[in-house]
Amino acid sequence: MKQLGLKPQETAAGTTLRTYYFYVVTLHEGLAADIDLDAVGAELTRRLGTPVGRCHRPLDINPLYRPSSRARFRRAGPEILKGLAAYELPTANSSYRRALMLEHAALLGTHDHMDAVADAFAAVLDTAPRS
Repeated sequence: MKQLGLKPQETAAGTTLRTYYFYVVTLHEGLAADIDLDAVGAELTRRLGTPVGRCHRPLDINPLYRPSSRARFRRAGPEILKGLAAYELPTANSSYRRALMLEHAALLGTHDHMDAVADAFAAVLDTAPRS
């Protein structure tokens, strides 16, 4: 996958056993800015028969995170609300813009299955419309 300009999830040195809930593949910034990540995830899902999608939306840009909609925060006053809204999550936002996740079940196959995942990424990224 590295040949495609992708950064597969890595393991720390010395790790002998791993457990994944999601396996994350990160696209380099230029490629991620140039394609529709949702469309790529949908096409990978179709080709692989297993869900491939984006990371969860970070709290600082999530429409569900609205402290001002909660009475307990409104009662606390404008300074508290201002403080709750004043943070940014640059690493989480970068992952959201650049990463796709495969569920752990996709990793339970053989090396041939892993090659099929890499081949699917190559084919989809090669044909993905560029903006």
